[in-house]
Amino acid sequence: MRESENGYKEGCTRGAKQFKARPFLKGPGFFVEAFLMPYYIYILRNEESGALYTGHTSDLDKRLARHNDKSRITKRYTKKHEGNWELVHSEEYETRSEAMQRESFLKSGQGRKWINIKFKGTR
Repeated sequence: MRESENGYKEGCTRGAKQFKARPFLKGPGFFVEAFLMPYYIYILRNEESGALYTGHTSDLDKRLARHNDKSRITKRYTKKHEGNWELVHSEEYETRSEAMQRESFLKSGQGRKWINIKFKGTR
């Protein structure tokens, strides 16, 4: 999204501002750049069933390992499907909010349609 003159994102109905790393004072006179952790949305495909799963995380490797960990006892969606999950798509965002907005879109009707066209047939 483009940013308008007043710092707000155009097209954003709630007036959310784009936040970037800004220097802040730490200690006696030392300026340190604030660290922003990147967030990712990801799409996984089950190797056996071909089912697709969409989520967001700050650590892709760790999250994929948790999806494939057979020792975890849970009734979640990714555990209902036998076989391993493979990463087929990911996107990086500066804030968790941006990643969650994109994840929400991908779980909507239009987003699911895009995912199915792009990834369903490629097994």
